[in-house]
Amino acid sequence: MKVFLSILVLSLMPLSSYSQSLDDAKKKYAERSFEEDSTAAQEALDLAVAVIQNEPQNIDAILLASKAAYFVADKMSEEDSDAKGEKFLSALSYADMALNIFNVDIKKLPTEEADAKNAVIIEATGIRQLHGDVRPIATAAYMRSISLGSWGSITLDTSRLPELINSLLLVIELDESTSNFGAPRVLGKVYANPFGKADALTGGEHLQASFENSLHPQLGISFSGSANNDYASFLIEHEEGGEQKAKAILEKFIATPVEELDKNKNSSVELKKAQEKAKQIIEDNGL
Repeated sequence: MKVFLSILVLSLMPLSSYSQSLDDAKKKYAERSFEEDSTAAQEALDLAVAVIQNEPQNIDAILLASKAAYFVADKMSEEDSDAKGEKFLSALSYADMALNIFNVDIKKLPTEEADAKNAVIIEATGIRQLHGDVRPIATAAYMRSISLGSWGSITLDTSRLPELINSLLLVIELDESTSNFGAPRVLGKVYANPFGKADALTGGEHLQASFENSLHPQLGISFSGSANNDYASFLIEHEEGGEQKAKAILEKFIATPVEELDKNKNSSVELKKAQEKAKQIIEDNGL
């Protein structure tokens, strides 16, 4: 009996160890800060990678690695653009790793826009039939899209733009609420950007949808700081008389304690950074 118990304990030790490492990684990621360096996020990434090496199918660890790598890349200096771009590609690779576990390959979808929309709908339908919980897939596709977009903004490489749009369309079809309706927001920026699709009307529709679909029921602003800022920026640049509406959104957002907007208790860091950006938008546009 004692021998059996010893074997049982030994067999459980690695699993317990990896579980603790993932918990530690999550705690480190929660300690990340935009005001300081990216040490906590890098430590979270290292811990998550260690878990992945022993548990290659651990979705939680893989998604955390993608998020942590993206955060580290976002904090890196613009002067070291090559290293920054490589780090965004690292975040992309972890997102693809997660998607591969579910046999989802976005690169196989058509690149022509008219064909892609139907193909994405078919792909999403198949995913929902095979997997009860599509949220990890939507999260992976979203991390894939923002990593690819950030890499493209550094390299000014638009060759993978259809791939980026397909990633966002898949998120919208699977779970539009992923990351506070982040997919329609990013898609709106892609369309409104002259280096993207250069279609301001379509871009505005997506940015408005992201803002309105994530509204705080009492405050009239989005739970997402980026949705507030991006929609306000669009109003300033593209809508006649939009400055006052944009100013009202930004001032309300700046005045709101982040605790009232951080409904999942995991985005206060991003909200504080977004509030600083909102102040800059007001200053830059003389509002």
